[in-house]
Amino acid sequence: MQDVVSPDGRHRVAFSAQEVRMSHWIESPVVMRTGERRPLLDLTSSDWSADEARWLDASRLSMALRRYPGDAPGVTLILDVDTRQVEIQGAGLAERVSADRTVKTLEAWYRAHARR
Repeated sequence: MQDVVSPDGRHRVAFSAQEVRMSHWIESPVVMRTGERRPLLDLTSSDWSADEARWLDASRLSMALRRYPGDAPGVTLILDVDTRQVEIQGAGLAERVSADRTVKTLEAWYRAHARR
């Protein structure tokens, strides 16, 4: 996926692509202020992949996520880049957390909803 830049150009979403199996790719997002290296939200060390990333306005980003290997429903994550608060919505999930707790919250939800 190509970088997705906010309408005001202050933030961007970049993607780290990893091939985990033959023709199975994870496109993990990282959100940063333009020109800075420290991420506001980083999912690149996880198995969460973005199917879509779009800016709702200059400060709110919506991403449709799924976790490899695809054995659980997808979730929608809405990040407010100004407050670093994340709203996560999915099957049985409607939670607001800090950006730093996002991966932990997503992983707990995944463990509870993965079809095994």
